[in-house]
Amino acid sequence: MKSLLLFVLLIMITSQIFAQKSQDTIYWRPDYKLRWSDFKGTQENDRWEAASSCQFSCSYHFNESHIYFTSHCYFLTKKSWIDSIICSNNTLSHEQGHFDICEIYSLKLLNKLNESNIEIYDIKKTVSYLYDYITSQYLEFDQLYDNETLHGSNILMQKEWNIKIQELLKDIQMAK
Repeated sequence: MKSLLLFVLLIMITSQIFAQKSQDTIYWRPDYKLRWSDFKGTQENDRWEAASSCQFSCSYHFNESHIYFTSHCYFLTKKSWIDSIICSNNTLSHEQGHFDICEIYSLKLLNKLNESNIEIYDIKKTVSYLYDYITSQYLEFDQLYDNETLHGSNILMQKEWNIKIQELLKDIQMAK
């Protein structure tokens, strides 16, 4: 009876941990657009109207004949924040752009991994190298986005970038 109670308690604790993570994390989906309520973090500076914490990760598993890769792009709600006094719909559109750019580079990583002829004995080193390489490209592109749109305050450039990001998303999804 004690072991059954301990098992049930363990399942309840594990469920709570996973539920908490899922509440703090939004995985990128084509049908989901960020909302103001997704920004639950504390404002870190007064230079910007908002900040999005977007990340991507990859994982792999293999059998005797094949390596299988997956990648995920996600938005961390408790590390993302808004200045509710000065933000606008343009700000939300700009932050969605950051999330979409992260997804583009998540898929670039997945494509690069799937195109590579990786040997199982060299998998950790190669995956780490490609992840670092794609991450540096992502950070550079994301910074260019902020610079050219002036963090979303240049509305004309923001509209151009919105189109560019959607085209890049479409292209990378077709290449999957």
